[in-house]
Amino acid sequence: MITRSTFNSGQTGEYLAAAELARLGFAVSVLGGIAADIDLLAYGYKKTLPVQVKSASHKNFRFDARKFVSIDFPEGQSQIVNGPREDLDQAIVIALVSIGGTLKESDITWTTIGSFSRCLAHYQKWNLGRLTERNPGTRITTTQLILSLNDIRKELDELRTEDVLGVSAPAPNEVF
Repeated sequence: MITRSTFNSGQTGEYLAAAELARLGFAVSVLGGIAADIDLLAYGYKKTLPVQVKSASHKNFRFDARKFVSIDFPEGQSQIVNGPREDLDQAIVIALVSIGGTLKESDITWTTIGSFSRCLAHYQKWNLGRLTERNPGTRITTTQLILSLNDIRKELDELRTEDVLGVSAPAPNEVF
C-alpha cells in the first residue's frame, strides 16, 4: 500500500481544490508556500478569493487549533478557549479536501474562515489543549487536533458551495 507524506497530501489537496475552482470558472494560481495563510488565489466573476487548503488522506484532518482559535493556558489550570481568533482575514476561504484513493473518492468541503474558526472554538470536547506530562515536573501543552471531516461538517455553519464561492457548479456538459 502506498502512503502519502504530509507534504504530498497537502500538495495533492491544493491541486484538487485548484482544479475544482478552475472547473467552476475561476483562474487559479497555486502559491506553493510563499504566503503564510494562503495556498491558492482564485479570480473569477469579478472577485478574488484567497484560499487556504486543509488536506487529509485518511479522512482525518490534523492541525494546530491555535491557527484559528485563541487559547490560553493559565498556570495550574486547564486551557481556556476564548473563541475564534479576531485577527484572521475574514476574506479567506477554507477548502477541506479529503483525498480518496481515486479522484471520484476525493471530496471538497468549502467554508469561510469565520465559520471554520467558530466551529473549532466550540470544541473543548475535541480535547483542545489537553495538558500532558512528558517529563516529571514539566508541563507540556498541546493544541493539536485530529478531526474527521464528518465531525467538522456536523458543526460547520450550514453554508453551500454557492454561499462560500459565490458561484454554483455548472452541469457536467455546460459550457461557460
